[in-house]
Amino acid sequence: MRITGAAGPGSAERRRPLKRKVLLVKPGIHEVGDYGNYYQPPMGLLKIGRYFKNKGVDVSYLDASMPLRLASSSLNTKDLYPDAPFVRFVKCGNYEEEKIVKAQRYYGAPDSEIRAAIRESKATEVWIGAGLTYYWEGVRDIANIVRQELPRAMILLGGIYPTLYPQHAADNIDCDYIHKGPMDDIDDLMPDYSLDSTISSIRTIQLGKGCNVNPPCSFCAVVTMDPKFKVLSPDTVFNYMQEEYAKGCDYWQIWSSQLLVPPARFKNLMRLIIGSGMKLSITASEGVQASLFDDEIAQLMYKAGFVSVSIPMESIDADRITEFRKPSTFNDYEKAVLAAQRAGFKKIKSFVMLGIPGQSIDEIVHSIVDCWARDVLPALHQYTPIPGSFDWDRFTWFHDVSPELLHPSLWPGASKDLTVTQLEEIKGIARLGLLSFNKHRSNKALHLVPEVWEAYAKWCKIYDLIGPNGVNPVRPLALEGYTSSYTDMTSDISATSHICQ
Repeated sequence: MRITGAAGPGSAERRRPLKRKVLLVKPGIHEVGDYGNYYQPPMGLLKIGRYFKNKGVDVSYLDASMPLRLASSSLNTKDLYPDAPFVRFVKCGNYEEEKIVKAQRYYGAPDSEIRAAIRESKATEVWIGAGLTYYWEGVRDIANIVRQELPRAMILLGGIYPTLYPQHAADNIDCDYIHKGPMDDIDDLMPDYSLDSTISSIRTIQLGKGCNVNPPCSFCAVVTMDPKFKVLSPDTVFNYMQEEYAKGCDYWQIWSSQLLVPPARFKNLMRLIIGSGMKLSITASEGVQASLFDDEIAQLMYKAGFVSVSIPMESIDADRITEFRKPSTFNDYEKAVLAAQRAGFKKIKSFVMLGIPGQSIDEIVHSIVDCWARDVLPALHQYTPIPGSFDWDRFTWFHDVSPELLHPSLWPGASKDLTVTQLEEIKGIARLGLLSFNKHRSNKALHLVPEVWEAYAKWCKIYDLIGPNGVNPVRPLALEGYTSSYTDMTSDISATSHICQ
C-alpha cells in the first residue's frame, strides 16, 4: 500500500496504461444516531469524475450512503430511516460514572445492492471518497466488498479520513493507494453532478480551499487538509451556477472556511448573482468571519438569496475565545449580528461549542441565553478533538482513541465534571427556545436535571428575559435536526456484527 500526497488522479493515470474504467463510491455511514446526517453531495468525488470525463475515461458513480435519495435538504436521514440496522452499543461520555451508551446504526444502501452495483460496474479502479473520520467503518466495508467482487481492481482512497488518519487508514482499509491531502489536479474543477442523475436541485460547492487565519483556530484542521489557501475567481463560480441553474438547480450549499476572503472577490460574486436575476436559496454552513462581516456584505448576501447567515460565537467566555485563537473578538460578533439584522435576515445562527475540556454548565448556558437575548438561533456544535489541529497536540490523551469513539455525540472531550445527562438536557432546552423554556419552567415535573434548569433561569433573569408579567417578545427558536435522547444501560455492552440489510 502506498500513502502519498501526489497531485491527484493524474498520478494514477500514469501508472495504468491499460483501458480504464473508473467507479467512484460514496460509502454508507455508521452513525451514533442523535447527531444528524444531512445529505451532502460529495464534491471531491464529483470533481474527480469531471476530471476523468474531461480525459475521456469511462467513469461512473455509486452513492452507497442512502437507500433512497432525499428530495429536500431539510430532511434528516436518521428521521427518514427510523429502522436503520443496529450495529452495536457504544460507550458515551463519562461511562464509568453514568453507564450511558448510544446505539450505532448503519445508514446506507443494502449490502446486496452495493455488491451488485460494484460487480456490474466491471471497474478497473474504484475510488472511495472518505468523509468524516468517525465514519471510517463505512469506508472499510466498501473496500472489503470491492476486494470480494472485483479482486483485480485497484482500490484508491482519499478524503478527510485518510488525510487526518493516514496510518490508521493504512492499518485498517484494504486498498492499494491512499491519497493524503488535496488533489491539485481537481482544485479548479467544479463538481459534475450529471454523474448522479437522481440529485435534483441541490448543489454543493466551494469558493476556495484552505484558510488564511494564522495561527489557525485551535479546534480546526482545515490547514492540515489544505495547507495552501486558494480562492476561485467569481466568474468561474458564477458561470457554473448559471449552467446548473438552467438545469433547475436553485439550492446552493457553500462550504468555505473563509467565505469572505478576499472581500472584494466575494462582493463581486454576490453582485453577479443579483444582476443575473437568478432566484436562489443559498446557505454557507461554515459561517462568516465576524470581523470581516459588515453592512455591505450582509445586504449583498441577503439580496443574492442567502436564506440564513451563520456567525460563530463558540463561547461567550473571553478566556475561552482567547484559548480558541479566534480571529474575531466578541465585539466583532456583536457588530456582525446587528449587521445581519439590519440587512433583513430573520434566520441568524450563532455557533456555540459544547463539551469542551474544562467547560462548565454556566459557560454553556450563558452563551445560549445570550443568543436568545439577541434573537439569534444558538447552533450547538458538540466538540471533538481533530487530528491535525492545535487542540489535538494539546489533548494528547485522545491519540490512542479509535476514530469512531471520537464522534461528537459521544461527548469525547467533555469535562468529567459534566455528565451526559446534563449535556443532553442543555441541548434539549436550547432546542425548545426561550418561550417554551419559560412556559415550562414552573412545572417541576419537567425538570429532569435541576441544575441545568436553574442555570437557564439564572441567566434569563440576568438578561431580563423573565419579566413580572411574562417574557419579553422573542421569536420561537429551534435547533434544526436534533432530538435529545440517551439510553441508560447498566448491563454489559454487547457488540454485534455489521448488518447491511
